[in-house]
Amino acid sequence: MRETAIKKSHLALVRNEIRLLIVDDEALTRKGLISLFHLQKGMKVVGEAEHGFEAAEKAKELKPDVVLMDSQMPVCDGLKGIGLVREAHPTANIIILALSDEESNIFAAMRAGAKGFIYKNIDPEKLYKCVSLVHRGEVVLPRQMASKLFTSPYITSSAPSTNHGPLTPREREILSCLGEGASNKEIGATLGISEHTVKIHLRHILKKLHLTNRVQAAIFALKERTLPPEMPLRTDPRGEGTVPAE
Repeated sequence: MRETAIKKSHLALVRNEIRLLIVDDEALTRKGLISLFHLQKGMKVVGEAEHGFEAAEKAKELKPDVVLMDSQMPVCDGLKGIGLVREAHPTANIIILALSDEESNIFAAMRAGAKGFIYKNIDPEKLYKCVSLVHRGEVVLPRQMASKLFTSPYITSSAPSTNHGPLTPREREILSCLGEGASNKEIGATLGISEHTVKIHLRHILKKLHLTNRVQAAIFALKERTLPPEMPLRTDPRGEGTVPAE
């Protein structure tokens, strides 16, 4: 009986593990990250890749929950790799790792569909936290960049202001809540509807506005003045800015 209980406990732990794919052209960096996550309970590296093309192949095969990908790689860099990985494994949550703090890279990554952008000098404990946040459906950015997200031309230029289908009153309510940083659960509680219904409305909003993710939808809300222009982006006081993404 005791042995059976231990086996069940182990299986439950394995099912709840966050599965990671590490993508970097430098073997030393990959091995270092693998060693870090080996020390962290609840996280498991299931594969590694040297560039975006290989990352897409591994993502399709291994079905990771989170992909940690270098921004600058030969053959196929991280920004191109985002689209390839999303096509190969649409449910993967991608975090871009970078040395540079160039704004265009951060905003280009978010436009492409990344759920996080962090610097390689991040503290290991913060790295674990970022992976957990992104796995839960939140968007993670360097705190100093979060406040610039809504005003950057790299992002706002991607949000269409014309040629989209009209939003229903309910969709506009959801879009407004989304821009305030509310999760689907919080939006549902505010509007008195189920979380499932919120997800359906959100899919309609993205389709009508020709957007790819909820970060772009929140930015569109600000640009179209669905939200007050002074509305701040919610940030994590521990060093990362976050926007709930589920």
